[in-house]
Amino acid sequence: MYDIALKNGLVVNGTEICRANIYVKDGKIAEITDVDYDAESIQDAAGLYVLPGCIDSHCHFRDPGATQKEDFAHGTRSAAVGGVTTVFDMPNTNPAVLNEADLENKKKYFADKAYVDYALWGLSLGDINLAKKKKKKICD
Repeated sequence: MYDIALKNGLVVNGTEICRANIYVKDGKIAEITDVDYDAESIQDAAGLYVLPGCIDSHCHFRDPGATQKEDFAHGTRSAAVGGVTTVFDMPNTNPAVLNEADLENKKKYFADKAYVDYALWGLSLGDINLAKKKKKKICD
């Protein structure tokens, strides 16, 4: 048995719109089909369009550091309401993500605050001028 069924929706994919049922098991879409299965929770989506979630790869949540502007919990909750299912947090926070330890700390900090899937950007403080260092010509 599935955990959730979203039935009779107009499912939009890359090539078509078709009436289908979406079944979820353990928090993941397990099947999209026109077959009628049972589930613990059933929602009727008749006449409604079911769209794939959007990805926002450039979010400024300012958390930690300047949460009066935006924090991760509110930002990801707003994303979910707007149909965004994955966000990428930019590293312009205090502290910034500059190394592996910072990344691990930020992952722990966000772990119980996320309402959608997320990824974390980091900053590179290495030598980014490799073309000049290697004396390669970039353009004429």
